[in-house]
Amino acid sequence: ELTLPDGGVISDVETVDTTLAGLLTLNEGTWRYALFASQGRTESALENIVVGSPLDDLNEVLRRAGFETDGVSIEALGSEIENRWKSAFGRWDRERNRPENNRGLENPWSKSVGSILQAWYEREEARQALDHAETYYRDLDGITQELNAAATTRESLKSWVAEYAGAATDAGQRLHLEADLGRVKAQEERLRKISQEWPVNLSKAAELEGRADDLKKRADELAEEQRKAQAWEEVGQKRTILGQAEGLQSRIAEARGVLDGTPEVTEEQIEQLEGFEKDRDIIRTRLESAELGVAFSAGEAINIEFQRGVEPVEQRSLASEEVLEFTAGGRAVVRHAEWEVEVRSGNIDVAAEETRYRVMEKGVADLLESIGAEDSQGAKELRKSFIEKSNRLSGLEEQIKELLGDQTFEELQAEIHSTGGEEAPERSSAVVAAERAKAEAGAENAQEAAIERRQEIQDWVDEFGSPDDLLNELVAHRGERMELEKKVEDLLPLPEGFVDAELFLEKYQTEESALGRANDVHNALLVDKATVEGRAPDLEPAEAAELRDQAEAAFELALRQGEAIDRIQRDFEALREEMDEDTLQPWLEHFGEVVAPISGQRYRAIDLESSTFSHADTGMDVPFQVLSMGTRACLGLAVRLSMARWFLKDRSGFLVLDDPFVDLDPRRQEDAAAMLKGFAEEKQVILLTCHPRHAEILGGETIQM
Repeated sequence: ELTLPDGGVISDVETVDTTLAGLLTLNEGTWRYALFASQGRTESALENIVVGSPLDDLNEVLRRAGFETDGVSIEALGSEIENRWKSAFGRWDRERNRPENNRGLENPWSKSVGSILQAWYEREEARQALDHAETYYRDLDGITQELNAAATTRESLKSWVAEYAGAATDAGQRLHLEADLGRVKAQEERLRKISQEWPVNLSKAAELEGRADDLKKRADELAEEQRKAQAWEEVGQKRTILGQAEGLQSRIAEARGVLDGTPEVTEEQIEQLEGFEKDRDIIRTRLESAELGVAFSAGEAINIEFQRGVEPVEQRSLASEEVLEFTAGGRAVVRHAEWEVEVRSGNIDVAAEETRYRVMEKGVADLLESIGAEDSQGAKELRKSFIEKSNRLSGLEEQIKELLGDQTFEELQAEIHSTGGEEAPERSSAVVAAERAKAEAGAENAQEAAIERRQEIQDWVDEFGSPDDLLNELVAHRGERMELEKKVEDLLPLPEGFVDAELFLEKYQTEESALGRANDVHNALLVDKATVEGRAPDLEPAEAAELRDQAEAAFELALRQGEAIDRIQRDFEALREEMDEDTLQPWLEHFGEVVAPISGQRYRAIDLESSTFSHADTGMDVPFQVLSMGTRACLGLAVRLSMARWFLKDRSGFLVLDDPFVDLDPRRQEDAAAMLKGFAEEKQVILLTCHPRHAEILGGETIQM
């Protein structure tokens, strides 16, 4: 029952709940999770909020407290949306718009299949059913058309084969008869030819044998003529060599005479001459390098001679007061009949050098005289001329030696004179040899041809016996030929368009084989048709197409519904994120105002992300797990008071506590009592306790129960 302020009583459960919701102005989540707490649960509540999942759990508490309506949980709504989303998109690859891992009907997913994938599978099955139906009727129509065409072809071939079966039989006999007839005709023609050639071969063999004898005799005559021509030609060649040798002998004699008339200048003489000239020129240069200048003045007309160094003596007539000036190398001499003046260079021994110079000069003159040349260049020309003439003589002697070979000129002369020679032949040995070879070849060919003729005649004798026996056999073959020709005439003629039995039989056999293949094709098509009919579909193509369209529409609907659920989820997440933004900040501010006095100014704030409390003195963040049990109970109470203070702000309400100080030490009890006193100034606080001291430190109005 619920007694209202006006005295009315409500006993209906639903009405009570509705009335309480209106009186409290908060939803059930608010007073269930934030404002109502069991005795001794403040510590465990804080532990669950901070230690368990601090931000998520506290957000959930605050969201449920501040935003739930009529018992609808935001988390439950989110969970329901998530379930709806999974129910739609289960095993569906949205990015590729196909089943996950591309698992189609051949390997479908069986678990966690969403409505989209299920609709996709049903659409694919409908498509396959339609494809199966269309393929079945298409295949059936194709096979039926092929079967009709095969039946037409088979009947046409069957009719043609039946029509020409008899002609084909006679055509086979015709081939054998015509083969025999051809053989008999060929033998008859051969016998006729042999009967004509037999007497001709006898005559021709005799003729060839006579011709071979004549040619052999002619070859013997030509052999003798060839021998005589060769003998003459051999002597004639030696005569030619002798004539050439005589010419060379004459040239050798002439060259030898020329060489004998040429003075021989040796290499040693040239070297000696060049040595004398070199020494002489050196001495001359040395004397000329010691040059003297001479000036001679005549007091009266006078005849004198003077010499410049080693130069020849010169004569000169001088008039009175005339001056003679000249230069000389090394020494200068001026002579008169009555006196002589000699001037020498002081650098060298001029007399000794001049003596050596005259010796070298004489040596050069003696060598040139012995050689027969005017100067050294002339001596070299004589040496060159002698060498050229000597080489020419050697070359001629080498030529005649090469021409005569091992024989000497005298031996060749003696050999030619000893043969005496014969009369010159009319033809050369080469011409005679060619005619002789031709005669011998002709004789050999005629003999071989005669042998072939005789052998051919002997073969005929061995085969037939005689020309008369041959004629008898010829007559027998003629009769056989006529009999075969009559049998051929009695056969059925070849069909129109065929002139050759073999070509007709090939055509008939081709058509007969084609008929066999046509029967096989027809029978195979019957089997194929039965096979196709055995897998007839359950639906007609039109029905399958209708189901396919329905399945595609269902799939498109599932996609649209899935996209709608996806949009709802995205909008919900955005809304919840907006709701979560700064959800805790107002409460954290209240918590900071409550925790400081209730903890004796030791703690100032809470960090929900790291599950730590900020120590006021040290500034360190202290984890909840290391706090003492009393501190935990103190902080748990601070959490509840701060929540109540936040939720009841600007609202009418009261706070009921049942022995909240039982886990606190005396000092903390006093701090908590001071905080509750401050809270009681704004909102009514009802505290139940069995400890008188707790009531004492709180003050206020005390009711004994």
